Amino acid sequence: MYTGVTTNLSSRCLCRRSSHEAVPAVEEIDIPRKKTWDKTAVLQALAYTVNHDPTAVSYIFQDDPFLIPSTYGEYKLFSMSKESGRNAAKHIVNMYPHLFLKDFAEPHIPCLMPENIQPQIEGVSEEALNERIKLRRVKESVDLFDRLLQGGTTPTLETTNKLLDLICVYGDREPSMDDQENQQDDNETETVKNENNSLKRTPAGKKWRENNNAERIFNLMPERNAHSYCTMIRGMVKHGAYAQAFSMYTDLLNNRLTGDVYTFNALILAAPDTKTEFKDKSDLIMELLNHMVLQKVTPNLLTFNSVMKSLRRMGPMMKNMAMQTLMEMKALKIEPSLATYRYLLAVFYRSGDKTSQSQLLAAILEQVRGKSFTAKDPDDYLFFSEAMKVVSTLMS
Repeated sequence: MYTGVTTNLSSRCLCRRSSHEAVPAVEEIDIPRKKTWDKTAVLQALAYTVNHDPTAVSYIFQDDPFLIPSTYGEYKLFSMSKESGRNAAKHIVNMYPHLFLKDFAEPHIPCLMPENIQPQIEGVSEEALNERIKLRRVKESVDLFDRLLQGGTTPTLETTNKLLDLICVYGDREPSMDDQENQQDDNETETVKNENNSLKRTPAGKKWRENNNAERIFNLMPERNAHSYCTMIRGMVKHGAYAQAFSMYTDLLNNRLTGDVYTFNALILAAPDTKTEFKDKSDLIMELLNHMVLQKVTPNLLTFNSVMKSLRRMGPMMKNMAMQTLMEMKALKIEPSLATYRYLLAVFYRSGDKTSQSQLLAAILEQVRGKSFTAKDPDDYLFFSEAMKVVSTLMS
């Protein structure tokens, strides 16, 4: 009896085992992870399919093909109108930020959002002073500085230097909307490290005023460093106080301090306005260059461009010195910019020597042939107008 039961159990186990072996193994399925696409992925893919057309009109004129300008006057009017409209829109957005709080852009575009131009720190403190300096509020910054002094608190040297930077940039005046648009760095306001300002002539009505807040605060400082003197020098040069700038430079030397390359660039530009004789002007420029060597200040491209620009203002008698300056640039392996060639052409243009002008223009065109240039000097774009002026003179 037990034998039959055992046989039946064994047969069932064999059947189950055989049926189990007959079933094929189940393949494992590898489910890939979810792919997350960037919100601009489609635009980036489309961008790879197109290239820039060098023969097309500049993008700033492509809003309406019918309105594409055809003459230089129309180009200038169109671009200035568009820039004025952009500046006006930014001004309205920043003046009334509470009306532009909704952000529909995806992804978020910070430059299209209103800037925070209202002070957030209340009270009299050095933090509040730094905030107002960053917001470029000249009068409020000066008033807060005076209140700190009256309360017995002397701001640090770094904060005071920042205040000097602000005052010297704007000539102790509240900045206009155009002035604020021209400033590229919101975190650090420095006088003329942006060389664009130092290379421009002083506008009418923005001259350096005697005993202004910059001079008053400078005289109140318990300690001064090279930055303090350099800021004052560049501010004086920018706003037309050339004699005072050289007097401040003398004080810097008397205190055994060293100027920076930006200060020397500004002084070189101011040199022709402090002397009357051509020889005295050129000697002063050479003296400043020698001071750079003694103080171990390395010249840059804008240093030599400042020299060339000063020589251009001094007239055709400076042809030899202009060529020597160009050779010195090559010896120091400093690549000239288009503005360098523009100043060189201007020196020879005033001489009236058509043979020298034609030879120089041919040599310059040979030098720039096949090269690509990026703007390194505010006057780089004026090279082409200077070259056309020389060509028209040679053809006349």
